[in-house]
Amino acid sequence: MALNHVDRLRRDVPLLISVRPFRAGAPVLNGNRLANDLPGCCGARHPKMSKIEAAIVQISAAPRRTGTVKTLKPRGIILSYPSLAEGGRSLWIDGTASHGRHPTNRRFELDVTEILALFDRDERQEIAYPGMTREVFPHLVRFVRPAPGMSFVLYSRLDERTADGAIAEQIEYFTRLDRPFNWKVYAHDRPADLVQRLAARGFVVDETDAVMVLDVGNAPESLLNPPAADVRRLTDPAQLADVVAVLEPVWETDFTWVHERLGSHMAIPGYLSVYVAYVAGRPVSVGWTYFNQGHFAGLWGGSTLAEYRGQGLYTAVLAARVREARRRGVGYLTIDAGSMSRPIVARHGFEVISFATDCTWRPAAPAPA
Repeated sequence: MALNHVDRLRRDVPLLISVRPFRAGAPVLNGNRLANDLPGCCGARHPKMSKIEAAIVQISAAPRRTGTVKTLKPRGIILSYPSLAEGGRSLWIDGTASHGRHPTNRRFELDVTEILALFDRDERQEIAYPGMTREVFPHLVRFVRPAPGMSFVLYSRLDERTADGAIAEQIEYFTRLDRPFNWKVYAHDRPADLVQRLAARGFVVDETDAVMVLDVGNAPESLLNPPAADVRRLTDPAQLADVVAVLEPVWETDFTWVHERLGSHMAIPGYLSVYVAYVAGRPVSVGWTYFNQGHFAGLWGGSTLAEYRGQGLYTAVLAARVREARRRGVGYLTIDAGSMSRPIVARHGFEVISFATDCTWRPAAPAPA
């Protein structure tokens, strides 16, 4: 979450940044103001903005806790709050300023280790998908969908000794079913060469996406204000034709499956929300949110017609989904962001916690008669 600059900051003036719980617009230091509610207080003494001399962090939640300096860098400092499960976070303070200009790039950073543990549990091991069977093994979780749908391995905890055997077991299982399946590998999975091992067994490796997370409670104002664009939440599966009308020209592939899958999911109360942005009545940008059990909701499908990009429509659809998640008390929003969407969501407070690569295996085609 971006913090507003400190007013009238000068390079040669010592600065003490002090943040305590307050409502928007409350005074912080010498009349300076920050834009959003913050969970704790912190301070960093800057004898000169180009050099950090000392730092101290305190959390004003009860009981009072003290954080530690996590990383010192030439251009700034990362201050580490206590456990994220207890409301902790890390704060990046950019220590650079030039020619009297305000410092930039102050933002909260998520505690990646703890978020990943929560993500792995909620979104990879314990998650449930309508119409799919979750099968749990000692070191692997797979989800099986009836044909012709795609099944997948979503979680694995392997090592150099067990990986090849686990891959062989999954190939054997889906060969018997005569079905394809996907193995989704995350950058923090082990062994580190799991993608290469899958490729060696005939899996087709897709492009890698950044797994990014937004702390909804600290979402920036840019995602909380009502959009100027005409963004609508769909209420009838028949309206999904508008979604297909955007997805197919963007991705140049068939999306007729959207009618059956998203249509059936829209019938489950509170599970799926689909949004479409319109320009002069034409659907031009889409995206949807799955509200799973646990701490996370997932953002999917974000796409905008090429001729309407650069007009803030992707962000408008994103903002509509963030506002709904906030109303519903969701802790974190996740997105698998590709090269096009990653810089957009990063500007609005999403942090990279890992990377994900889809690896797809398909049974061999039958020999010609």
